[in-house]
Amino acid sequence: MANISNVDRHVAVLPFPFSSHPSRLLRLVRRLAAPTVAFSFYTTPQSIASLFSPSKKVPENIKPYAVWDGVPEGYVFSGKPQEHINLYLAAVEEGEISLKEVLKAAEAEVGRRIGCVISDAFLWFAGDLAEEMGVPWVLNIAGRENDIVKFVPGFSELRLGDLPTGVLFGNLESPFVVMLHKMGRALPKATAIAVNSFEELDPEINQDLKSKLKMFIYVGPFNSISSSSSSPPPPSSYSDEYGCIAWLDNHEAVSVAYIGFGTLATLPPAESGAMSALEMVLSREKGKELREQAGKFRELALKAVGPEGSSTQNLTTLLEVVARYNL
Repeated sequence: MANISNVDRHVAVLPFPFSSHPSRLLRLVRRLAAPTVAFSFYTTPQSIASLFSPSKKVPENIKPYAVWDGVPEGYVFSGKPQEHINLYLAAVEEGEISLKEVLKAAEAEVGRRIGCVISDAFLWFAGDLAEEMGVPWVLNIAGRENDIVKFVPGFSELRLGDLPTGVLFGNLESPFVVMLHKMGRALPKATAIAVNSFEELDPEINQDLKSKLKMFIYVGPFNSISSSSSSPPPPSSYSDEYGCIAWLDNHEAVSVAYIGFGTLATLPPAESGAMSALEMVLSREKGKELREQAGKFRELALKAVGPEGSSTQNLTTLLEVVARYNL
């Protein structure tokens, strides 16, 4: 790590090491990373190879530390859903992955104790680590996939059947579902929760969550930052190996709808076919209304991450939280 003698603060960053979670959290850290603050970024070797390659030009004060992915040597995957995630969570629960030890190793190398822990909300146990260390715990949440209809303001139009498996039905004892449950119970303990969204998207939900949590702040959407920021965006974590960008360039603006659930979850073939009905829906009067609404949301998103936007101002608040501890 360059100029290690000039470091006056040390922050630990713990992403959920799967799908787009590490890259999303790294994007936030890059926005927070002042030259005199050391950020120790803990993730799996596979994630490090992707995010910290020389071409990505990650600042030198953000240093990766490898954490075991929980897959035993010689293990043969059976193809079960979320198998690799379950292996990782099991290794953490059984103490085979000791985040406390890797945090100590980084403290020894940097020469300064960790004063703040930033983690993905899925890693609920990071709150226990932060509490044990006596430092602030800042959470980052990708979205609100598990909010439940009438139990949460703003969701009264959702049907129970629209909720994903594992919320009210399905295997409620799977490691992934248990992790989500523990995450929810840990949220009120967080010093701050930084969300990849913007306040203007749904004021009713925003007001409700702010009333129940210590500090609930929106600092996104991250994918709109490059469109409004005067500084160049960090390099993308993924290459366009299939030529999607070139293909999109040959189509008219707003003529293509992208539907994705991250890099791990994909729609079954039957549901993918059903999505073709969107073309008919969007071509009618209701579709025109949806397209106009999407355009308005985009304008609000760009305004939020602009120079005087709500998310930009909230980022300043987040910086103050991260820096608010005894040196």
